[in-house]
Amino acid sequence: MQCDTHPQVETFTSCNKCDKAICYRCMVQTPVGFRCPECAQVRKLPAFTLTTLETLQALGATIALTVAAGVGWAVIERVGFLFLIVATGFGLGYAISEGLSYATNRKRATSLQVMAGASAIVSYFLGNVFLYLFFTDFGLSVALDHTFDITLFRFLAAIIAGSFAVSRLRQL
Repeated sequence: MQCDTHPQVETFTSCNKCDKAICYRCMVQTPVGFRCPECAQVRKLPAFTLTTLETLQALGATIALTVAAGVGWAVIERVGFLFLIVATGFGLGYAISEGLSYATNRKRATSLQVMAGASAIVSYFLGNVFLYLFFTDFGLSVALDHTFDITLFRFLAAIIAGSFAVSRLRQL
């Protein structure tokens, strides 16, 4: 007999609930035997899915964490120690990922990883704006002109922050 989902594959197994022919790629092992994916009702674990409310909470937390991390970048950049700037990448990446995780009841969805990485990178550029806006006598136009100022250590720190934030929320 041929698999109902993959007609080119010959099989000798059928679902023990609906008797549909299933191949080795379709079968799902359950405590009562092999079933087709429809009868096994395969779902993602709740820790890896977000509800609409949790998604909105995550977006709000992302915006707040991005602004807070931007202020953190500006303050650390004002101090100006190269090692401290790179170490700040780890700290801000950790803070962003933990803040998002806390806001969504410790969920680990892929969308949270994307939000955390984007937050870390955007906060770096926002920190450049805050640095010129808060710590110099220049206006907003000059601060916006320096948004994309990048040096090797600052670039390394931003990449560390983004990758650390994503890795803290990575699925197991």
